[in-house]
Amino acid sequence: MGKKNEHLDTIFFDLFGTLINIKKSHNFYGLMLSEMGILKNLNEEKEFVLKHNFDSVEDYFFKRFGRVLNKRLVDEFNCEIESLSLYSGVEDVLTQLKGNGYKVGIISNLASPYKVAVEKLGLDKLVDDCIFSCDEGVIKPEFEIYKIACDRLNSEPIKCLMVGDSFTSDYVGAERAGMHSIHVDRGFNLGFDYQISKLEQLIDKFNL
Repeated sequence: MGKKNEHLDTIFFDLFGTLINIKKSHNFYGLMLSEMGILKNLNEEKEFVLKHNFDSVEDYFFKRFGRVLNKRLVDEFNCEIESLSLYSGVEDVLTQLKGNGYKVGIISNLASPYKVAVEKLGLDKLVDDCIFSCDEGVIKPEFEIYKIACDRLNSEPIKCLMVGDSFTSDYVGAERAGMHSIHVDRGFNLGFDYQISKLEQLIDKFNL
């Protein structure tokens, strides 16, 4: 089947909060630093984590601080990973978009230990490519990460739609990069044209 919207050829999605739900979120990195007595500016450390690649949370902690992460915190992380699930409609929406001829990708500000979620939930089989901040060294809403994504999927910003739950990173950042964008707000949808409250609304909203 051909694309219904000839102005678009690529649809990008954010990951956590958009496609993936964390049922048992512990704000793990903040919890880890606090409980291990590491005095760091949390926002600065979060940006560092999102821009660098580590094999695991244990690898991150040892390489960053020269200490072994205690087992209880490792178990907390694993519990968080086990609680992950796809939001309702994700598989159907991604499958329909691909079937309609669109390229589909993920752009995510992601700490590398969370990359396991993509394969665990089968998203790697539903999208064409994943662009993660930990691999690229840049984070949303920095312009460069959207450019990397467009180049990887051989598209132009004006032909791309970004869908995500962060108004700053996914909506404003993508718009500034020249993309179309839509904000997923499951809690406080005010009915604006640029908002949806669930992914199932996306197909009709943009005539995809």
